[in-house]
Parts: sequence; C-alpha cells; structure tokens
Amino acid sequence: MNTNSLLKTSHIYNSYNLFFDLKDNDIWKFNNIDINIQQPYISENYFIVPETSKELNIRDKYNFNSDNFFISNKAIDKDLPYSLYTQKENNSSKANAINEDYSHKLDSEKKYFMSLLKDTEFIDGMDNQATFYLNILMSENKQVVMLWIQKIFLEILNEEKILVKLLSLLLDYSYDDLYPTSQTIALACREHKSNIVKSAVFSLFGHWCNKDALNFLEAYEEPKERWLRLKYKTLKEEIKQKCFI
Repeated sequence: MNTNSLLKTSHIYNSYNLFFDLKDNDIWKFNNIDINIQQPYISENYFIVPETSKELNIRDKYNFNSDNFFISNKAIDKDLPYSLYTQKENNSSKANAINEDYSHKLDSEKKYFMSLLKDTEFIDGMDNQATFYLNILMSENKQVVMLWIQKIFLEILNEEKILVKLLSLLLDYSYDDLYPTSQTIALACREHKSNIVKSAVFSLFGHWCNKDALNFLEAYEEPKERWLRLKYKTLKEEIKQKCFI
C-alpha cells in the first residue's frame, strides 16, 4: 500500500504521514507511525474508518471519536471522509489498570497508615481510627488493600511492636472479613521468635474460634514459656468445646 497523507483541518494538528494496511470491511489500521503532532495519544490501537462503512456496526468493537479526517488516497486519487476510532479495552485490562492506580495510591498512604497503627490503642469492642481508615480503603478496592496489608506485614515482620499492632487490627474483623489475608499472616508468624507476637496470633485464633482456628493453633508448637503455654492450652480446649470437637 502506498504512503498516504492524513490531514486534519483543526489548527492544533500538524500534517503527518501514516503507514497503514487495508483491513477487512474497509477498516484501516496503523502499523507504523511517523508523526509530528501535539497530541501524544495517537497509537497503534487507533483505526481509521471510512464514513461509507458506518453500516458495518463497528461501534460494537471500537470507541468513536467524532472528529472527521480526510485521507488523500493516491490509489484512487480521491479525498474521502474518514472517522477515527479507538479499540475498546477489555474488562480485564481496565480492572488491571484500576488496581495498579489504586496500588500506587496505597503506597503513598502507607506512612499515614503506619502512624495510625503505632498511635492506636486497640481495645476489644471499641472503635478506633486505624480500623475506621482500613474500612474506608477496603470499600474502595478490597482486593488491592488485602495485598497491600500482606506487603506491609512482610516489611514489618521483624518489628515486634508494630507487628503486634497489625495483629491487633486483624482482631477487629471476623474470620471471613479479611480471608485469606489474616490467615496467611497468622500462619506466617509460626516461626517468629517473639512470644509477644505469638500471643497476639493466639488471640486471633481465639477470636475466630472455629475448626480452622484450632488447626492453625495446633500447627504451632506448644510454647515453652509458661504463661504462653497456659494460653495455648486454654485456647485449645475452649475452641474444642465451642466447636464440639
């Protein structure tokens, strides 16, 4: 196909050359572009569609840009009116883009969230700012927030005080609310050296008080520290009784 000159009448565009292939049903697709233009969004996902092809139901597949173009086609020695279409993004691509954008937003919020964790006094049954803030984030994009919490957990794994705060935050939610993030974090603490951290995890198991919680608890070795061993055994019996095991 010969090189064709695509001209737009608006003054904000410069004249530029396009190299494209003739597609089925009179759809022309860019496969290479050599342009000097102010708008950077012209890309290989754009299609030039003859006005005479409007009956081809192209709108089902492409987004319509109302600006009209005229292509001087040397093959037919005639100017024809064309319209510019862009290929529609599929749902998965849009979802990925949304999740990526929200992930960047969360990264910028991490410093504030960590400050909330450090300053919050977690009392059973009492509202607190950290839980309130996390609820807001989850209402916007729970999937990304759960991954973000796991990422934070890995970053603070060796910081006992802030890790205990995070585990205390998880206590404000049911077994299903943060599944499987809470469960993953609880099991990942199994080899932690801190008895304070393990005690916080045991409290989480007691809060869930179901068969899975019992299995998680039994995945931990019986502690050697007397006070923690007593908590371990007591919780184990309580969960068995409540679950009729």
